[in-house]
Amino acid sequence: MKMSLAPLAVSIKRAWSGWLQAESFEWRPAVGSLIGAMILWPLVHRLPMIGWDWYYWFFSNRIDFYPPWTEILLAPFVWLPWRTGLSFMNSLLLVSLAIFVYRIADTEAVPPRLLASALALLTPQVFMNLYLGSIEGLMLVGMMFFPAGVILALIKPNLTGWLLLARRQWMLWGAGVGLLSLVIWGWWPAETLSWMEPLTDKSLAIGWYNLGWPIALLGALLLPFSGAHPFRLMAAGFLLTPYLMSNHAYLLLPALGCVRGWMRVALWVTAWVSGLAAGALGSAPASLAIIFPLAVWLFLAGKPSWFLAAKEERRQ
Repeated sequence: MKMSLAPLAVSIKRAWSGWLQAESFEWRPAVGSLIGAMILWPLVHRLPMIGWDWYYWFFSNRIDFYPPWTEILLAPFVWLPWRTGLSFMNSLLLVSLAIFVYRIADTEAVPPRLLASALALLTPQVFMNLYLGSIEGLMLVGMMFFPAGVILALIKPNLTGWLLLARRQWMLWGAGVGLLSLVIWGWWPAETLSWMEPLTDKSLAIGWYNLGWPIALLGALLLPFSGAHPFRLMAAGFLLTPYLMSNHAYLLLPALGCVRGWMRVALWVTAWVSGLAAGALGSAPASLAIIFPLAVWLFLAGKPSWFLAAKEERRQ
């Protein structure tokens, strides 16, 4: 029994050490993403974009199943003509991902870092979000801007809330945002949870509610062994989330900056398999859609987790 508990003890020890450390506050990647999105904005505006989610849900303010601060954060963009706001969100989607991957891989030379960013952009998760007109790019900016960016990242707390488990500092900020929101808006989570059943009825949903409880059990088994790595925690959390869509895995794509060589290529391939299995492969088992979160969890074991880890590795 003592031998069987050894891996869990090691994982808990590493998680505790990482949980206590203060992550460096990086503002330049987040600000750079906003500036880059504004530069790319006119070009993206010329692209053929459907933007169903942006037009039907966000622009029309049908967002009762989102945290109440979402409406405030999106207000500057929904005041614009719908296609103008959509093009900015899509521009931010591209630029923030490219910069995040490039920044995480900063212990490498420039060419492989650029290749990592290019691979991340050439994935079905990016194409799906561009087609839908999602706000995941805004959430990614929040992830880069932790801990202050937690309010952006938690627009979809069922996906990004797992990140907060990686650092004590992040948990405190997340708890502060949550408590303040309850004071201002009351018990809003009840409204959000009331939407769970109609959301999980979507034919392309791939959460455990749709794929079966063994997926949640697998996530519960992986979570304690995730250490303090933000992306490993989020990957395990994806399996524990009852409502999940394949395009949500966009938030895991920065993990491509954490690995190198054949592992980066293999991780990119699993992103494609996962994206295609969500519907484009037709007869493919839907459970293949979770292969990308699983690969992120497996490949990132022992890898640098965020900006601070990359800086320390570079100094050594």
